[in-house]
Amino acid sequence: MVTYELQISLLQVGLFYEDGNPVEAKGIGRKILDMVHKTYESEIGGKGFAYDGEKTLFTVGALPATKLDFNVVLENAASNRTIRGGSPSEGETKRSRRVPQSKQYKVTLSFATKIPIQAVVNALQGHDSEQFHEAVRVLDVLLRQHAAKQLSSG
Repeated sequence: MVTYELQISLLQVGLFYEDGNPVEAKGIGRKILDMVHKTYESEIGGKGFAYDGEKTLFTVGALPATKLDFNVVLENAASNRTIRGGSPSEGETKRSRRVPQSKQYKVTLSFATKIPIQAVVNALQGHDSEQFHEAVRVLDVLLRQHAAKQLSSG
């Protein structure tokens, strides 16, 4: 039987607005973490990662530190702004225009645990292990992220 020494690192993700309040909007987390990866690639050791869309991130191997903080800005985060034109009257219709905005976010990545790659290999082979559920979760997140990237790229 072949054994593998690699480890998958499970990290807890904290996403916060500039004022320190947690980001609760769905879907923005992936954009924020994509920007972290683009902006801070050297600080994270050039590692790729898989994000579950909520509070967990996986990397192959460890990041350079057990806790990392990043600040990122997302450009062109659009919001709707109502513009009123002409003379104000009761029957006036409102027009909506997209106004480009940028928002700053703080991202915290904290090491939580290691999952041996052997647990993932065992799960793929149908063998149960102590870390079977974590291994299946890693595979689920990786496959979902890969599928999402395939859909968005064409």
